[in-house]
Amino acid sequence: MSARSPRAVGRAGAADSRPQPKRPGRSRRRVRLCTTRLDVQSLEPRVALAVGVSGLDTVAPRIASVAAPAGEYGEESSIRVTVNFTEKVFVTGTPTLPVAIGGTVRDAVWNGTGSGTRALVFNAAVVAGDLATAGVRIAGQIGLPDGAAVRDAAGNDLMPVVAGLFPRVRVDAVGPRAVAFVPAVIRPSGVTVRVSFSEPVVVSGEPFIPFTVGGASRRLVYASGSGTDLLTFRYRSAKGEVPTTENVVVTPAAIVLGSARITDRFANAATSLTEPLVGSTSPTTGEDYTDANFSGANLTTKDFTGAILTRANLSGANVAGGRLSGATLTDAKLTAANLAGANLTGAVLTGPTCPAPTSCPPTFRRPTCGVRC
Repeated sequence: MSARSPRAVGRAGAADSRPQPKRPGRSRRRVRLCTTRLDVQSLEPRVALAVGVSGLDTVAPRIASVAAPAGEYGEESSIRVTVNFTEKVFVTGTPTLPVAIGGTVRDAVWNGTGSGTRALVFNAAVVAGDLATAGVRIAGQIGLPDGAAVRDAAGNDLMPVVAGLFPRVRVDAVGPRAVAFVPAVIRPSGVTVRVSFSEPVVVSGEPFIPFTVGGASRRLVYASGSGTDLLTFRYRSAKGEVPTTENVVVTPAAIVLGSARITDRFANAATSLTEPLVGSTSPTTGEDYTDANFSGANLTTKDFTGAILTRANLSGANVAGGRLSGATLTDAKLTAANLAGANLTGAVLTGPTCPAPTSCPPTFRRPTCGVRC
């Protein structure tokens, strides 16, 4: 057999130590391409603005919702209003939020927390005289005084439009007032005076009413009634002292607090503790006794001519022979009141708790229910 030629051996597949030329475009090396998603909101504003146009956040943050805790708020309390946003916001300065409390619009002030989150809290102060029994509402957009700003991480300014109505947020920062001093009950053992208020009151300490017995100064000291609208003040006669209608003087009538307090259930302090004493030498003609409590009182010689007794409580009171001509008794309580001989000429009675009987004057002609005329 003849020997193979070198060319033949190469073709037959023998090992060929000669280097082979590389073919362009045929490399077997694989390259993996990786991409990273960039969250622009996580960047500082200046960095975010440097991101390419395709990655720039140009959407302004908006207000998603507003909330305020339901409840009853008195003087010196604060209504906490939380504003929620569609994204995280960053605050500079002190933004405000206008809140309508009754007929007053007051700026709620940002409390300084929440920057960098989706919620900011604003506090609206309640001050003496505020009254909003039907709730409060947001009265305008977020204010940005003195260069204040609310922006997202990309530097987009907030769209400040906001609205909200909170009927269950009720405000009462109006203090109670004394509306009437019921005539004194005078006995040899002592003297009692009751004072009617415009709403239930809470008493702490020992308020008193100054008066005199035979010219000597004495005090009617608070005895009972806290939690109601009718307070009782009493004086116990000293040894050998005999109070009478002739020697007892309780005018001008006024409650002195000293270190005591009289407030309503919201801790609002009483705004008036002085009223003309019913049955005193000072006339009661034309006086306003709205919401006064005269239940069980002896009013037989009192002049209520032209007086306003709206919602006044006269249940069980003795008004026999009294003068009520021209008085307004809208929604007054007259259960078992004695009006025998009372002058009711021109008196107006609308929707009383207990209508007067048919034997009363024309304006009182109602079915019998215990009122005696």
